[in-house]
Amino acid sequence: MQPALHEFMSENRSRLLALCLEKVRMRAPEHADAALVTGVPGVFDEILRALRLDAGLPDTPPETETAGADLGRARQRDNAAIALVAYGIGAISDSIGELGAESELSFTAREYQVFNQGIDASTASAIEEYQKYEREDQRLEHSKRLGFLGHEIRNALASALMSYATLKKGVMGINSRTGDVMGRSLFAIQNLVNQALAAVQLEAHAPVVSRSLQINSLFLQLEATAIPERGVVVQWIAPARLSVHADERLLSSAIGNLVQNALKFSRPGSLVMVRARRDDASTVIEVEDQCGGLAPGSEESLLAPFAQRGDNRHGLGLGLPIVREAVEAQGGRLTITNLPGKGCIFRVTLPDSASAP
Repeated sequence: MQPALHEFMSENRSRLLALCLEKVRMRAPEHADAALVTGVPGVFDEILRALRLDAGLPDTPPETETAGADLGRARQRDNAAIALVAYGIGAISDSIGELGAESELSFTAREYQVFNQGIDASTASAIEEYQKYEREDQRLEHSKRLGFLGHEIRNALASALMSYATLKKGVMGINSRTGDVMGRSLFAIQNLVNQALAAVQLEAHAPVVSRSLQINSLFLQLEATAIPERGVVVQWIAPARLSVHADERLLSSAIGNLVQNALKFSRPGSLVMVRARRDDASTVIEVEDQCGGLAPGSEESLLAPFAQRGDNRHGLGLGLPIVREAVEAQGGRLTITNLPGKGCIFRVTLPDSASAP
């Protein structure tokens, strides 16, 4: 006698879930085990309870939306693509169909209806929960950015005001060390504001306004804000008539952030190199620091929001992610080359026909 669908699912639960894991692993191996542990078995069991109740058997009412929501929440926290949310649930249906076909089983239209209703409810609940937590993460990141930005501007402004108060007494001139402190603080505020404006432009998906820019003119503007500290010297190198087609605000913010990072993390008395060149159909701008190098394999992690490198914890920790966003918005790319024991090279490559993707 052919078993009912709920009997087939109950008797073959372990085998079916193992088949689900295999299918998820083929699509996304890094998320397969998590998908099985946090969500998929719960959805499976809730659909099974719905089938049992529909067949008139005693069981607890299913909570399909709860298991689906758990799966969506877990996948979002794992940084899995939203497609994997639906795929984890779809693997249940695929596994039952595959194993049932091997046993030459067929089920009633009513069983399929109840089963598909459970699949539909779980998928919708999982996706809704995934999107809900995605939006919450975005709001939290935005709040952190504002908080860090306000903190850094406040600190730089406090230093500038203290320096101004000292200079106003007339004991020391503007060319004194106190004057240098005030200058660095004011330029720090300028850089923070430019960074914030670039971030707003990117987050608002504002149009990228590209035009021809002379690299040497750009370097002169950035040199004025790159106040050396701890004896670190910045050297600027570019061919006389080299130009690039780019958004001035985004490119200035990107290169300015890289130079500020290089000044902050380079060893005292060392040299920061900022150089530009042509490379086939692209313009390449490199910022090489002398930070001593990175831990192996840590290059990509530096581009994550709020990441910091080294023991210097000052700064937003947002510069490098914004640099990458600003460069990619213009059709370019940002790469990092580690020089173990010496430093890093941050390379911005912009094609001749740079345009927002």
